[in-house]
Amino acid sequence: MELSKVQRIKAFTLAETIIITFIVAFLALVPALYLRGYQESVDLLNAKRSCRTAINYAARQAALTHSIRIVEYDTNKQQIKVRSGNQGTKRYKLPDNINIYGFPINISQDGNLTPRTITFVNNNQRVKIKIQMMWGKMVDG
Repeated sequence: MELSKVQRIKAFTLAETIIITFIVAFLALVPALYLRGYQESVDLLNAKRSCRTAINYAARQAALTHSIRIVEYDTNKQQIKVRSGNQGTKRYKLPDNINIYGFPINISQDGNLTPRTITFVNNNQRVKIKIQMMWGKMVDG
């Protein structure tokens, strides 16, 4: 038995370390890409919910006060505005990456509005809602 022989230490080589690092980085990157798409979907749903809330609010206020309401979308400020003649304006803020088509909406003194389609668009998704008033409640379908 030779004592002068140096014992080999078992360890990873540089190539193995680089490969493992690349695999771990790739596995961390894939969920981050899916998370971005999920965030866009959530922004779109929140915009849809805010729009429905604004229209419901305007219809109720129009019916209660017997006055006309106008719901409009301000593209510069990314918000939905509910206007009335003498009671001011109520605003609903939307996410920055959402565009909405189908405005303005005129709501009559009894809280009714004509059926219409509102389209929500972000980078790669599009959602449409068809709204109408039925029995004093907004129905989308």
